Formats: sequence, C-alpha cells, structure tokens
Amino acid sequence: MLIGVQIGTAIRNAFGIELVNIIMATSVLCVLNFKNLFSIKMPSYNVFFSFLIIFQIIELLYASFCKKDISNLIPMHLYLMSIAIALSTQDKGKDFRYADVLFFYLGLFITIVVAYQATMGFTGIFTSNIFYREDIGTSQMEKGGDKITMGRAILFAVISSIVYTPRFKVEHVIRVICVIAAFVGLIMFNSRSPMVMSFMCLLVYMIKKSQLKSRVSFFSYRTFTKLFIYLLPVMVVLVITYLSVDYVAESIDNIFSSAIRGLLTLFGDKSMGVDQSANYRHEVIRKIGNADYSLFDYILGAGYFTIFIDIPIVQAFYDFGIWGIVYLFLLLIMPLFFLLKYNTSKAPVMIVLLFSLQYLFDQFYCGLPYWFFQYIPITLLSFFYYNSKSNLFLSTKNR
Repeated sequence: MLIGVQIGTAIRNAFGIELVNIIMATSVLCVLNFKNLFSIKMPSYNVFFSFLIIFQIIELLYASFCKKDISNLIPMHLYLMSIAIALSTQDKGKDFRYADVLFFYLGLFITIVVAYQATMGFTGIFTSNIFYREDIGTSQMEKGGDKITMGRAILFAVISSIVYTPRFKVEHVIRVICVIAAFVGLIMFNSRSPMVMSFMCLLVYMIKKSQLKSRVSFFSYRTFTKLFIYLLPVMVVLVITYLSVDYVAESIDNIFSSAIRGLLTLFGDKSMGVDQSANYRHEVIRKIGNADYSLFDYILGAGYFTIFIDIPIVQAFYDFGIWGIVYLFLLLIMPLFFLLKYNTSKAPVMIVLLFSLQYLFDQFYCGLPYWFFQYIPITLLSFFYYNSKSNLFLSTKNR
C-alpha cells in the first residue's frame, strides 16, 4: 500500500516478474474485513475517509470531460476509494502488530536491489551515474523505476531502519547495511529530496521520541546517544566514500547545492544559477498568474490535468477551483495536524507519520494531485487516529 508499486518494481528488476498490479490488489484485500463487508458494517469509517472519497469522485467527474489520455490516472482514484472502504471495514482498535517488521524487510529488499544495480553487482562505486538514461533524459533503473518513486521508497527504508527495534542481534548489523545501501541508491540516483528528508525525519523522530519520555525535554540524551551509536558506522562509511570517490563527493555536493538553487529559482532568484525543474515551475506559475480567467474558471477550475504545474497544491486549485480546498485539507492541514500535535509509541505508526513528511513537502515542488502515493500515509494515520482505543496516539491533551 505504502510502497507497493516500488516493491513490484524491485521484483521486476531482480527477478524479471511483473507483480505490481497483483501487489496493489492484494494490499486492498489484506486490510479488508470480509465479515463486516458482507454485513455492510464500517466500524472504522471516519470524516477523513468521507473527504477522501468525495474528492476522488470529484476528480473522476472532472476526468470524464478530459480529452487527454489519462487511463493511467483513473485506477489511482478507484484504488484510493477501495483502500478507504477496506480500512473502514476493520474493527475499532485494530492494531497491525508486527507491521514495522514487514516495513523494515520490504524496505531492505528495495534498497538492496537498488544498491546492487547502482554498484553493478556490488563491484564498486563508479565515476558516473549508472541509472542515467540519455534516451529519456533522466535516471531510471534497468527494468523501470524512476528516481522520484524509488527515491521515496528508499526514504521509507531509511525511516523504517531508524524506528525499527531489532529483535535479534544480527538485525543491528542489517539495519546499518540497509541505511548504507539506501544512501548509495540515493546518491547514484542523485535524488536530492529524499536525501534531505532523511535528515529531517531523523530530527523529527528524535524530538518525538524525546517527548514521549519527557513532556519537558526537547531532546532525550539517551535517544540521541542510541541513534548516534547506530548511525556512526553509516557516517564513517559515507565520509570515507565521500573523500575517496570523486563522483560521490560531487553528487552529494550537488544534491545540497541544487536543493538551495532550486528553492531560489522557484522565487525568481538566479544568483546561484538556474535549476531547470524549479525554473519550469516558476515560469508556469507566472504564465497562469498572468492569464485572463473568468469567474467560472476561478470557481470550478480549468479542468482535469489541463497543464502540468509540478506543484500539487497549486495544481489542485488551478484544475478544480474551490474544490481545491478539499485537497488542501487532505494533503496539507491533516498532515500538519498529525506531525505537530500527535505522537505515538507504536513503531508502525511512527514510520507512517515520518514518511508523511515527504509528501507534505512534495505539495510545494513535486508531483500531481492525482497520484495515489501521497494520500496513503495520511489515510493510514487517520485510520489509526480514529481507532486509537489502545493508546496508539498520545497528545498533550491525553486524548
């Protein structure tokens, strides 16, 4: 559900088997309570699911008037509605025990497959981007898997590794291997957003972990020490690689400098050069800002996917007019509410909570309001929140 497409992509690259559609269909069946479904009971249905389903129906209605080929987007809306209904059939207080174990090992599998290709079978770190494809002008794995979708799956693996508590001694080593493999993949993909978000998620995790132990302290010394000891081997490997391999050094420098350059370009400042992606967004926003719109356009929008803006929150209002408010609630207000207000002692929920941070930031610089990926973390968080019988969430109000 969270990284189903990426798991299918990793399987295709590793074994040559296409299972993406099967995995996505299975993800719906796995969270479906057939007994409640056949009894037409939805104990876990909540207000967030209502807004989610309403917005998907609105998107489908707008899509019916679209003249473009959007056959790849329609299943995403149907999938999201299916997920909302499937989760609604679960009994209240449902706790997906051991989900963190599943998250950890699925993330590990993806990172190993990516790292294997990035190092050409673990034979070394090379002086060029192994994933770059000149025919399409971007980075992609051998049998599919672009830097955006795979980069977010790698971030998920990093988060899972940080949050997961090993049950066996060997898993301590596996966690370190997973994070090292993850950063190898991110560096070779030149995926700047997940790289930056890895450090941001680590910071948020330390704050939330400390707040669970003490409502007063901002950081827990014990939490910091444990994470430092765990991440020390990772940092040593990265530093040695950075100092000994020029391409890695250039890639890491480029990731952070391009992130700053992209932000400046988006606001029209080209003092550090021009970031092509950010420049495109800046020009599109300037173009639509100078266009002559009727009152009808402002109220109902320009229509389904009329132009690619690459800023989801702006695209939602441009395409759907006032209905963009629903999208704003789903993908901006609710994620901020969970990230700022609530904390959890449950590892699976913490992983999803931290992962939602990536898609929160994506609203301002990457993607479309039609992609189902960005809805899944907040959909799961709303499910856990409204079913918090067994202290899944802890708040300052002791809800």
